[in-house]
Amino acid sequence: MLFHVFTGELNCFCTDTLSLLVLQIKHTEGSYELWLMFINSRAQLDERLVAYDTALSALCRHASASDRDAKHASACILDLFLQMMGCLCMSRNIRKAIQRIYGLLPSATNSDEPHSLSLSDILTCLTITDKCIFWVCCVYLVIYRKLPDDIVQRFECEKEFFAISWPSVCLRADEKQQALKLMGTAVNSVESYFDNESLQSETTLRSAQLFALNHVRCVVAVESLECGRNLLDKYTKLYPSCLELVLISAQTQKHDFGGLNFGGFEDALSNWPKESPGIQCIWSQYAEYALRNGSFDVAKEIMSRWYNSVWKVQFLGSSKMDAMFGLLNLSLYRLFQNDLTEARMIIDKSLKTAAPEYFKHCVREHAMFMLTDGSELKEDASINVWHGQSLLPQESSKLKDLVDFVEAIMEISPCNYQLAMSACNPSSTGVYLGRSCRLWKSYLMLSKITGNMDSVVAAAKEKGIELD
Repeated sequence: MLFHVFTGELNCFCTDTLSLLVLQIKHTEGSYELWLMFINSRAQLDERLVAYDTALSALCRHASASDRDAKHASACILDLFLQMMGCLCMSRNIRKAIQRIYGLLPSATNSDEPHSLSLSDILTCLTITDKCIFWVCCVYLVIYRKLPDDIVQRFECEKEFFAISWPSVCLRADEKQQALKLMGTAVNSVESYFDNESLQSETTLRSAQLFALNHVRCVVAVESLECGRNLLDKYTKLYPSCLELVLISAQTQKHDFGGLNFGGFEDALSNWPKESPGIQCIWSQYAEYALRNGSFDVAKEIMSRWYNSVWKVQFLGSSKMDAMFGLLNLSLYRLFQNDLTEARMIIDKSLKTAAPEYFKHCVREHAMFMLTDGSELKEDASINVWHGQSLLPQESSKLKDLVDFVEAIMEISPCNYQLAMSACNPSSTGVYLGRSCRLWKSYLMLSKITGNMDSVVAAAKEKGIELD
């Protein structure tokens, strides 16, 4: 086997420490930790890639021969495969990374890369959720020439499946065809694992929903919204309780002549399964959609309907998500009633009740309220007139809270360079916000105007941040 040949060659020139490591691996070839140490000991790219292949082959063999802790084995195999892809991307061997992906496929004929693994070797050892992550990451890499940032940040950890951001991209005709063909292969592979029985599992159902969501976003990014619309309709009917799909469908309805089309949101409210959490979020997004498109009176009417038909009847709901969005809705309703004090108290409470996965959204809403102080909620409201240190909270018990707050404002108003300068410059605030890349990059943009780029780059580097 490749493993024995490879380790035999290593024994000829490795150090004592490496020799001991190789010996340990021979006796426990299913140890992810030992393989990771061995991979990290390989300095040359070619040696490192052989080490990845060898480790993956060994872990797949071990997983197939043992039923113990299949979930952990799946996580380890997926992680090493993605680390290998990440290694190729970071070393600017994108073409080789794509070749390796296609080299796994049964129909591969144009790859000049030697492979000891096949697609079935890997997929057989992965859980359904990890299979979905595997395919989404492969397609993403082929399109964007890199792995999703959130995946890279979770190397050496179990991966969580989530809805990835798929920015619009302009590909050559052959690249587009290649990406869509790979996504088609992914869909055929993944859907074979989804049936009525497997979808009874909440974990599997959620994985199916998230895969569908990523599929829609991928097609929209590579082709167009129109191309993704039929796919969206298909998945919305298939997974009627997937909140993200329902909201995308509502927000992308074709506009009526002379105005917006709110029919998608009305359908969402009418058809939402009563036993599923999320109704408060739909109301919230409905009002936000109206405000974002300048329909102030419509948003006010929506919140009045919500207050009388939902809040008075069912209060917050049973889930943390509904509790948070219910409070955001109530805060907005109070704003429309010009009850600023009550609105402020409620939105502060929503921040404390927010579940981790919705915390960023809640911080963004909280930042918007703080920006306007609740007093500028009108059709022509503009947040770009607020600048600098005056926006920073006078008191903050935790530096992380300050970073979250300022980054949320920067997300709303990315051109607010003065705020970034106030947040990053110790002479103005007395604090550095440390590792906030968003703030440092905005500060750098301002420094191009003021002429002190070098000092900003140097200051960021001291914090471990490399600015382009």
